[in-house]
Amino acid sequence: GQTLFDLGLLRRVSLGLNDLISSQSQDGGWETTGQTIDSLLALTTAGWDPATVTQEDGASPVTFITENLEAFIQAGSDAMGKALIAAVAAGENPEDFGGVNLVSRLMVTYDKNFGSFGDPANTWHQTLAILGLSAAEADIPEDAVATLIELQQADGGWEYAAGFGTWPDSTALAIQAMIAAGIPVEDQTIIDALEYLQSTQTADGDWGDASTTSYVLM
Repeated sequence: GQTLFDLGLLRRVSLGLNDLISSQSQDGGWETTGQTIDSLLALTTAGWDPATVTQEDGASPVTFITENLEAFIQAGSDAMGKALIAAVAAGENPEDFGGVNLVSRLMVTYDKNFGSFGDPANTWHQTLAILGLSAAEADIPEDAVATLIELQQADGGWEYAAGFGTWPDSTALAIQAMIAAGIPVEDQTIIDALEYLQSTQTADGDWGDASTTSYVLM
């Protein structure tokens, strides 16, 4: 009873997942820790248990991430937030992921004086920290949400950081973070952000490249 369109879509998704899995290394990763987290999130979204995704006699993505976790999170609050999302998606304990309490480590980067994680002018530091805490069902500092909202530019979008210019992926992450923090979708900040995304969509229906488009569609 499934339409041919749906079957075609399922086949394309299946081919994409097969290609992703076949490119996994024996150590369980996809080149870098960040790319491995992206791959893990894609697999879990598609319903895969990441613990079962291995090459023959190889390690799992979770093993690769935990073995490289300490070096990865040294990059800052955005990396810690991303690691938190990965831990929860993999069904792991975010307060004991590879022996690391990611919630506590992330909160160390929060500056009460500035009401921000990491760099107060960096959208990704705020958004990924907020999304990570939301995934872990931890308290989200209200001032961090306020800081994120203040970073919205006149055109409705967000920059990666000051001087970079607004971009759809940063804006999409800001929308996700605000909703995760409890900002209603009817809020004017989110309405302006959605209008920005509509205005930056190309005639082909995308947002310039695969990575940016993926963030918007999430």
